[in-house]
Amino acid sequence: MKKKNKIKKIIYRTIQIIWIIIGGLILLWTGFWYVKILTIGEIGGVLAGTVLLASGIYMLAIYLLLTMAFLLIKYIIKKIRK
Repeated sequence: MKKKNKIKKIIYRTIQIIWIIIGGLILLWTGFWYVKILTIGEIGGVLAGTVLLASGIYMLAIYLLLTMAFLLIKYIIKKIRK
C-alpha cells in the first residue's frame, strides 16, 4: 500500500511541475508579444502582433480560471473531509 501512495505522490508532483511550466510559458508568450507590439513600427506587424497577444491573454485567462477552479474544488474537498 505504501508503494501506491508513493507512486501517486510522484505522479501528482510531476503534474504540478508541468502545470507550472505551462503557466510560465504562457506568461512568457504574452509578455513577449506585448513588448513586440510596443517596438513594431509597421501596421502589418502590429496587426499580427495584436492577434498573437490576444491569443496569449486568452490562454492566460483560461489557465487562471482552470487553476482557480482546481484550487477551489481542492479546498471544498478538504473542508468536507474534516
